Amino acid sequence: MTYTGNKTLHFINWTPTLVSFSSYKNHVNPPAPADLIAGWSFGNNNPPKSKEECNSKPIVIPAPESGTHLNINLWLDRGRYPSDGQEVEVVIHSIEFTVLGSE
Repeated sequence: MTYTGNKTLHFINWTPTLVSFSSYKNHVNPPAPADLIAGWSFGNNNPPKSKEECNSKPIVIPAPESGTHLNINLWLDRGRYPSDGQEVEVVIHSIEFTVLGSE
């Protein structure tokens, strides 16, 4: 789905065995399944990967801990600048953290 609006809702589900992301149009929580823009998951069934050129450690899912930080990156779509030449801005209105099992 392609979405050109400016209100979205995003979820990160992080457990010791799975990290999943989903993005929905609008700000309705819980979101309607039809509002799904995109989703992605990485679990223990994915083979560990590492960069051969720098002998990095395999990518694995770290267990979420109390000191874990949330970092968000804004990337250009395939390196393309916005077609209108304007700067891009992301405004985050709120972040909620729910301990797994406490919903």
